Amino acid sequence: MLNAEWFKPAVRQLDAKQVRYITRVGRLNYPIDPRSPGTAHIVPLRDYLHETYPLVHVFRDGEEVWERK
Repeated sequence: MLNAEWFKPAVRQLDAKQVRYITRVGRLNYPIDPRSPGTAHIVPLRDYLHETYPLVHVFRDGEEVWERK
C-alpha cells in the first residue's frame, strides 16, 4: 500500500488558499479492488473531497465540478 501521507500537501494548499472549485474526472470514482492494493491510493483524497466539496455538476464526458462547502 502506498504511503498515506502523499495527499496531505495538496490538502493543505487547498485549505490554505480556500480553493472554491475543483474539477475532476469521474473515472477516478473506481471501486477499490482488495486484490490490487494500488487501487486504494486515491481513497484519502477522495474522502477529503467528499467531506469538503459537494459535487455540483457532472458533464457528459464524465468531468465533475466540486464546490467547497
